[in-house]
Amino acid sequence: MKTRLTPALVLLLSLTAVPLLASAEDTPAPPPPAASPTPLPSETPAPRAPSEADEQSQLFSVALVLADNSPAAAAKLPPALDKAIGDVRDFLPFKSFRLLDSGLIRTRRDGSLFLRGDNGREFRVQMVLYPSDNHGVPSFVFETFRLETRPATGAVMEKPVTVLTASFRVDRGETVVVGSAKLESVDGAIIVLLTAVP
Repeated sequence: MKTRLTPALVLLLSLTAVPLLASAEDTPAPPPPAASPTPLPSETPAPRAPSEADEQSQLFSVALVLADNSPAAAAKLPPALDKAIGDVRDFLPFKSFRLLDSGLIRTRRDGSLFLRGDNGREFRVQMVLYPSDNHGVPSFVFETFRLETRPATGAVMEKPVTVLTASFRVDRGETVVVGSAKLESVDGAIIVLLTAVP
């Protein structure tokens, strides 16, 4: 901790260093000058790595979109999802896109989210991530993003099957297409999109 002298304390120290006036017959020897206070060494704490408590949690939105060639008119997707799909539409062998389910999850490091598909099929999203910085823009690096599925509730219980794994980076406010999964019971593919909600 640095020591700082106030103006009043400096004035008091200077007065104590001045000898009092005395008669010429009995003038005591002047006292030795007051020693200057030794400055205390700086105690600046060493920098520490940010802890998990220092980091703010981030809200993410995960959406499942069914892509197929159904002749039925597809429902309009939310603007952010429609734009993200539009960026890759030319590379997909599908013409129809329909939102199956979406959900929100707030996390710092990891988490899981359950979503529903057609016929009550259950999907589970698992993620492991850490915050990053992309030229001044807050971003998040997903070390693991996994999509698992199992039959609808009420069917014979089976072990969940992993149908998609991915690693990627997303900026805050951005929507990305994580990937797609082809399921035997689905005439088309499941497209997974993730948004880092601003």
